[in-house]
Amino acid sequence: MKMTQDEEYLLCGTKLGYVICYNVDNYQLKIKCSLNAHSDEITSITVNDTLNMFATASMDGYIMIYILPSFVLVGSIQIFQENSEMDAFGDESLYAKNIFLSSSPLPCLVAFINSKKLFKIFSINGGYIGQVEENEDTKKLNEPIIFKNLDFQDFLIYATDD
Repeated sequence: MKMTQDEEYLLCGTKLGYVICYNVDNYQLKIKCSLNAHSDEITSITVNDTLNMFATASMDGYIMIYILPSFVLVGSIQIFQENSEMDAFGDESLYAKNIFLSSSPLPCLVAFINSKKLFKIFSINGGYIGQVEENEDTKKLNEPIIFKNLDFQDFLIYATDD
């Protein structure tokens, strides 16, 4: 569940893959729209008010990117593009546990695949930029977050088991 910075919209994901968009008016919720772009449970929602965009991730392995406030789908990203890449990981669940839309210093989408302790980075147009693979430093990663400083730059912060 995420709310836009101006507290105008509340976005909620369901186990069936729907994203329910509520309009917040005088502390009352009114359904604005229901989006059905995923085929499985929503795992993460991120909002970036600077970009006027939000994105959703699901256990189906896709990330969907939308424009605010029109709620128009502008792109989709399949986290693992090739069957050979998926086969390399076996039967593990390969979906983004957390996603982040960053606007500065570079507009991009960061996806954290918890089962592989892997960060994948995409442009906001869906182009693959790169990844940080599992190693001794990332093996113990916990839930990452994005922090925005006073200069409006985004920083990825995460904790480890240590």
